[in-house]
Amino acid sequence: MLTFEVPRGGLALWARVADDVDVEAWAARSLKLGVRFFTGRQYAPNGRAIPFLRLGFGHLDDGELRDAVRRMVKAV
Repeated sequence: MLTFEVPRGGLALWARVADDVDVEAWAARSLKLGVRFFTGRQYAPNGRAIPFLRLGFGHLDDGELRDAVRRMVKAV
């Protein structure tokens, strides 16, 4: 469903979403479950939907990250 490379550093991870996943709808459902992530559309200069998402992780501990992933899986 997601493809990505583990970054060498930083505070966020970019991932490509599988073609059969509506990333905008997934983001909306995740937000209802208390998890916010940004879609590629928010970074595209023309505002078009693109199959990417940005996951910020720098401010979360391991337990919070696991919980966020569980919620994202439920939302997909």
